[in-house]
Amino acid sequence: VKEGVWRVEEVIGNGPLERSLIYYGPGPADTDAEEETRKQEEEMKAQRSQKAAAEAAARRVEDEEKKQKLKETAAAKKAADAAEAAKKVADAATAAAAAEATIKKETQQAQRNAAQPPPQPKAPSPKPQQQQQPTPPPPPPPNAKAAADPEEDDETELKLNDGSTVPAANLEQILKKYLDAVEHVMVVGSGKEFLSCMLTLKTKGSEAASRGEDPAALGPAKDELAADSLALAELFGSEATTVLKARTCSKFRGEGLLPLFAKANAEIKLSSQQVRRFSILTRIFSVKTNEVLASGQLNRLAIKKQNKNIIDGMYQQKKAAPPK
Repeated sequence: VKEGVWRVEEVIGNGPLERSLIYYGPGPADTDAEEETRKQEEEMKAQRSQKAAAEAAARRVEDEEKKQKLKETAAAKKAADAAEAAKKVADAATAAAAAEATIKKETQQAQRNAAQPPPQPKAPSPKPQQQQQPTPPPPPPPNAKAAADPEEDDETELKLNDGSTVPAANLEQILKKYLDAVEHVMVVGSGKEFLSCMLTLKTKGSEAASRGEDPAALGPAKDELAADSLALAELFGSEATTVLKARTCSKFRGEGLLPLFAKANAEIKLSSQQVRRFSILTRIFSVKTNEVLASGQLNRLAIKKQNKNIIDGMYQQKKAAPPK
């Protein structure tokens, strides 16, 4: 048996020359040159495997670094958003506290003034009785009854508690500057202890009315909040999506509208001209409903008469409260 061969069989044919050997197994061992070539191929194969493993490890490290950077960026953005939201809440709370402090101070001053007894008028000296015919009273001037009747005053010119007057439009213009979610605002309270206002929110119905369309054609959707009103609700976590929900939502009123009234009152400055209460109406003012004139101005007297109960309700509380 040759080296490297497992088995050898001898086959003999019919003749003496017909003889051959058959080998089974791997055959003879490799030569030195073949062994060297095989080793080189194995080394190259091992090197390629090591290089591929190193490259895969480097890619894993790079991927991990990218993931870590993304996590850090997301965490930083989340922290910044949380800080911004906290700042807005703090600013709103500060403005509300300032408005509440102002109201409290004014209320205490009013209570002190009310506690002081008014000066007693001197009794008139008795006059000698004279026999004379009474002089008939002069006839009333034209429109005197209408001028004296507060129910017929459209309150275009507001009579303040300090005896002065101010055009309502001046105050309404300042309020509208801060109240982006409000479509219409009407200040009332002429001759009262303080001023109040009625307002309507921006809705899909009010947008239709501003385009000259009939809000009623929208059906129930006319009372859904428009973009500016929804933005105010979402900013302070209010779930209000309609006028009725916004009217009864403490977050929308107390955290959304109240600080904006405080800013407007800060610009108005004079306490007698500042607006102390407000009510959100569920109606939509339009030309068709006769609440807006053809000129675009509010039909103040019509609005006042239609909402008399709401106006009276704002003055039935014991003290003036800051807008909510």
